[in-house]
Amino acid sequence: MFQFQNLLSAPNEPEAPVDDQPSYSEDESTQPTQSTSIQSSPLSAPAGSTLTDPSSSAITKSISVTPQAQLSALQMQSSAQQDQVGFIHSLLIKAQAKIQSNKQKKLNEIIQLAQKKQIIKNEDVQKLLRISSATATRYLAKLVEQGHLIRVGSPRDAKYQFVS
Repeated sequence: MFQFQNLLSAPNEPEAPVDDQPSYSEDESTQPTQSTSIQSSPLSAPAGSTLTDPSSSAITKSISVTPQAQLSALQMQSSAQQDQVGFIHSLLIKAQAKIQSNKQKKLNEIIQLAQKKQIIKNEDVQKLLRISSATATRYLAKLVEQGHLIRVGSPRDAKYQFVS
């Protein structure tokens, strides 16, 4: 009768043990250390030859990391992340300042147009700044709120008069 073998491992290859549990060293029985195993797979022999000792071809290294070393590594990583967050925060502040500066320049252009023409419309602002109707409406509303313009007429056919 046919028997199923482990299809993932090659014939004559021992299965690697899995060790996911933290191990305790003899001198520090109260402090757990996390053990990391690195294992290379055995070399396969050419057809017709055999390996005499399959375990001799596997190389296993064990690295122990103490909790203090882990804490130190986390603190260094945390410090680096804080530096990165601080850098990003400063970039955001600079970007917001630049956006506000550009917006103020556009509002000043609208004020100059209103001073020149005395009465302006949404379409005038759209053409001047090459912006959408909604953006022009927001800019005009901001200038009305600041007291530079007064809205005259219905909201649908609004005109804006410059206030001296």
